[in-house]
Amino acid sequence: MTPATDAPAHEGAITLGAACNVGTGAPPALLRANFVRYPGCQQLQLWLPPSGGQGYTRLRVRQADGRLLLDTTVQHCVQGSVQILFDTLHWPPGALQLEIDHAEGWRHCLPLHKSHDGTPPTLPQPAAQADPGEDLRLRAQALQDLARRLAPEAGEDPTRFHR
Repeated sequence: MTPATDAPAHEGAITLGAACNVGTGAPPALLRANFVRYPGCQQLQLWLPPSGGQGYTRLRVRQADGRLLLDTTVQHCVQGSVQILFDTLHWPPGALQLEIDHAEGWRHCLPLHKSHDGTPPTLPQPAAQADPGEDLRLRAQALQDLARRLAPEAGEDPTRFHR
């Protein structure tokens, strides 16, 4: 079950809750997550602690009333061995719960909340450009410091590193 691609866009930001593991035998390592958004685009990024092929079964996203927004296999979603990406633009506002089941009976849980604010975010401003002359001066200083640290002390064998 996947969200309809023709569903209306919801620009609200997603706030990530504290990840937890539920069930007997759950490992101490937690699911990691990050949310990014730009005007007309937003993405939820997840990283599984162990490889995605190590016993994971189902992945679900539930709304607060229990309705499933997404229900699929982890194998279908995982990219590589540990990363999962979601386009969340069409996820509706409100409380959500992401659950990833493991064959041993435990699960990763991540509470989410998508705001009702439909205002698209502003694009980040580019960082101020550094003065190229200052950059070159700092590089030259770093090279001098490195050369000074690697130079042999008075009376040392200058070939001591070439043996």
